[in-house]
Amino acid sequence: PEEAVTALGRVASGDGRPEVVERAITSLVRLKKSSHEELHFAVGRALVEAAKPGKGKALGAILDRILANHMNQGSAVQRAAACTWLLCLVKYGDQKEVRDRAQKIQKSFSLALTESRQITQECASKGLAVLYEVGDEKTKNELVEDLARVFHAGTRKVTKDTEIEVGVGGGRGGGPVSGKMATYKELCTMASDVGQPDLVYQFLDLAAHHSVWNSKAGAAFSLGSILKASERLRPNIEHLIPKLFRYKHDPDPKVRASMEELWSNLMTDAKTGKRRGLEAKHFGPVMKELHTSMGKSQWRVRQSAATAMSTMLQGVKAEQILPQLQTIWISAFRLIDDRKESVRKEGFLLCKSLASLSERICNPTYTRASNASRALSELLPLLAGDEGLTHKVKEVQGVSCGALLRVVKAARRLVAPHLPMLVSALLQAMSTLEPQAFSYMQFHAASVDLTEEQLEKLRVQAVNQSPLSDALDTCLEAAASDARTVPEVGSAIAGLVRQGLGLPTLTGCARFASRLIVQARLAGGGPEVRERLEQASGEMVRAFVRGLKDPSATVRKEYARAIGQLCAVSRAKDVAFCVRAIIRLYTNAELERKGDDDFAFVFPDTFTESPLRSRLAAGETAKYMASKAVDATKHHAKELLPVAFVALHDDDKEVREAWEECWGECTHGTANGLGLYLEEILALSLAMFKSPSYFLKKMAITSLDKTVTIAFKNPRLSPRSTEVTTLLLDALRATRHWNDKECLFGLAASLAQHAGDLDVPRATRAELLAAVQAQAARFGRGGRKYRLKALKCAGDIARAFPELDGFQGARACVGPLLQEAEEKAKAGGSKAKEGAPGGGGTTDDGAVGPRVIAAAVVCLGESWPRKKSLPSSHRTMQESAPWVAAQLHKLMTGTTWNVRVAALKAITLVLESAYLQPNTPRPPVLTSKEGKSIALAITMGLNDAKFAAVRREALKAAAAMGERGRDMAALVPGEQWEAMVEKVTGLLKDTDPDVLRLAEAALRSINSALEQSATPMETETKAKDEMYL
Repeated sequence: PEEAVTALGRVASGDGRPEVVERAITSLVRLKKSSHEELHFAVGRALVEAAKPGKGKALGAILDRILANHMNQGSAVQRAAACTWLLCLVKYGDQKEVRDRAQKIQKSFSLALTESRQITQECASKGLAVLYEVGDEKTKNELVEDLARVFHAGTRKVTKDTEIEVGVGGGRGGGPVSGKMATYKELCTMASDVGQPDLVYQFLDLAAHHSVWNSKAGAAFSLGSILKASERLRPNIEHLIPKLFRYKHDPDPKVRASMEELWSNLMTDAKTGKRRGLEAKHFGPVMKELHTSMGKSQWRVRQSAATAMSTMLQGVKAEQILPQLQTIWISAFRLIDDRKESVRKEGFLLCKSLASLSERICNPTYTRASNASRALSELLPLLAGDEGLTHKVKEVQGVSCGALLRVVKAARRLVAPHLPMLVSALLQAMSTLEPQAFSYMQFHAASVDLTEEQLEKLRVQAVNQSPLSDALDTCLEAAASDARTVPEVGSAIAGLVRQGLGLPTLTGCARFASRLIVQARLAGGGPEVRERLEQASGEMVRAFVRGLKDPSATVRKEYARAIGQLCAVSRAKDVAFCVRAIIRLYTNAELERKGDDDFAFVFPDTFTESPLRSRLAAGETAKYMASKAVDATKHHAKELLPVAFVALHDDDKEVREAWEECWGECTHGTANGLGLYLEEILALSLAMFKSPSYFLKKMAITSLDKTVTIAFKNPRLSPRSTEVTTLLLDALRATRHWNDKECLFGLAASLAQHAGDLDVPRATRAELLAAVQAQAARFGRGGRKYRLKALKCAGDIARAFPELDGFQGARACVGPLLQEAEEKAKAGGSKAKEGAPGGGGTTDDGAVGPRVIAAAVVCLGESWPRKKSLPSSHRTMQESAPWVAAQLHKLMTGTTWNVRVAALKAITLVLESAYLQPNTPRPPVLTSKEGKSIALAITMGLNDAKFAAVRREALKAAAAMGERGRDMAALVPGEQWEAMVEKVTGLLKDTDPDVLRLAEAALRSINSALEQSATPMETETKAKDEMYL
């Protein structure tokens, strides 16, 4: 087709007739829809040939026709064809006609520079260059001025594929049209900067790199612009190097290739032909140009500047880059947050290069120590500050963190002057850089089958394995080597703890503080180091102590561990502050000092019970203090260990275990600890006993119970026993019930057991027994548990005080119970079902059930008078024996196994101390009627084939009956003895070993009793029978 087009042009030129020329031009213009690019170069040459007969007028008409009808109308393909024709007309046409329309042609070419098709853009750029070449001096000046105005006016807008209009230039990050115009605008500016505005036409020619220019048709349009531009630019090379260096990295491959070729020519010595690189004197101007360009509004400029900056940083020296290092980092962070994706990619690559460079110049192995220190002073505040780790953009945070870690590892001990700021930043980053998934899971722990504490441990474990922990390890080494920074680091940590930023940060603060003290102590040092450690630990101790109320259990444990380590080097006043805080956390009491060794626990009038987490935090802190700060803990042992002893009786197992470790670290056993701190323990226990908190009352009572049990022989306890007993009696007589009030009965039983060693007066003993028996008779809010404890305690006290006649009081509280149970049994309201031990027919509201009845019966037996020689005891036995025997006999029928066991125990106790001697001034308390009832009850127990426990107690009762020998044999008929012997003998074959052993003992006891009561004739007959057998 090219040959046909060329032939048509020559035919029209040779014929010369206007109608032929017009038909030829019309036919050639109809080819505008063809996408064959080389064809249009042939069309352009043909149009020039066809215009020759008309001399200049025909060419002018063709130019006007193309400019008016084709350059700004039609599709992109048609505009590309028109632009190619216009280029050919300017190149080969009559120069006068071209110069007359130079400004119109330049305007059309300028608008075509922003076309989307590459061939259109490059034809336009070459057309502008050719147009400039064909113009005279005046025309050239006008063209240069006009082109500058066009480039600075803006871009054009294409609508409906046909209309094109010039509009205002695009802003930052504009589309491809505005970006292309910006590139040409910069070329124009660069040409103006060197004082040669017309040089822009050579630049425009250089921008053409389409493959068509390598063809036979396109090669003719090359102007040799590289050589021309090089020669004209060489005198101003120093001024152009910064911009040319950036253009070498332009994202547009055409511009980039052109500028690289131009750079290669400019940097080649004209005389020797050797190529030279950038010199030291060029570094500053180039860096300034690149830094300025990274903040420009055009994305192409920002992207090319970032790429060029990455190249410039390769192998740069510390002295060169240090003055600009911080500003380059800031610009790189802005590029990371750019709206253009390609710019962001180059920004990340630039940050990668900067991180490597920063690591190298901060490493004293590769850089002088002075330069490395200077670099750290520039970098650390930036990377660890608001522009870095705490930046609002996540990508910037990540890049800053990575660069900071590399710098810290490289610098090692050189980071010592910056430790306060650096440690604070790294600890904050633990929370800010934590994955959001952990925060989500923390609020939905139940849905992932994890407790909050387990999830917190996972979060802390993840942080401890992160690179941030490695950086903190490096900081620890630096701090240990230079103790001068330790106080400032301590202040920074205390500030973070007070702010309460997040779980990873708070636990990280505690762990870092602990390790800092350990590392500093291992590093050694003189009094100056010791003083600095004391100064640093004081502020941290107070901050951690105030944080012990944190809701997180993990945070509280880490704080407690840190406090233990810090107290080892803290001043005495800081340790005292910590001890007072522990006491306040656990007991809600203040420690009031009256002297060096004199103090008192002062409880508030209105009391709020310490929550579990506060008590646990106090226990954990005391535990770590006792193990890590032994000397400091011993100095405050008198204040701390009484609380530890009381806390050994806490309801919560975890709290008890923590305080047990503290107590065990500071004492050599409970008895030893009580002996050393008895007075302080008593003071605290009594103060807690008087406090309004029933929780503290319970622990105080339990502690006093243990103290009395273990230290009853200590002479310092006896003087305080009166106060203890008085408080106990007041509490027992109080009508108000509170949870776990039954602990009073344990203390009452212990006081009764050791009343002789404690010199408890007889009157007080009687009051104590009466108060407990009164509580046993109450239904109240205590329920079954309370009544069971009260009944047991009443029996224990009655047995401990044999000189007191407590049976009447026991009968007063037990009698109504037995009567009520009997009435219910008759009415059928309570039918207990026999089952395993501990079960059956009981309620929780204190109502009469088998367990209550069993406890009441045992209490009745233990309250039976023991002092047979006392007239009052004999009188009580004589008056009560018929009722007791009848009640015990009735309880062996229709009751549960535990009630029967209790009845048999009571029978044993009655038989052991009952006055049975006949023929004396005082008659026996049991008659044959009571004896028969007791024997029958024992026989019924021996006959129980289901429950071994009943048989065992029956055998014990039978043995007790046999031990009373002749006196008891006289009260029980012979047939009952024979029945009892038969039953006991039958139990010699029982499978239970305990039953077998007790049966043998009971048989010996019964036989002995029968032998004592037999006549000589009966004894001889029995011996003959045994010989015969």
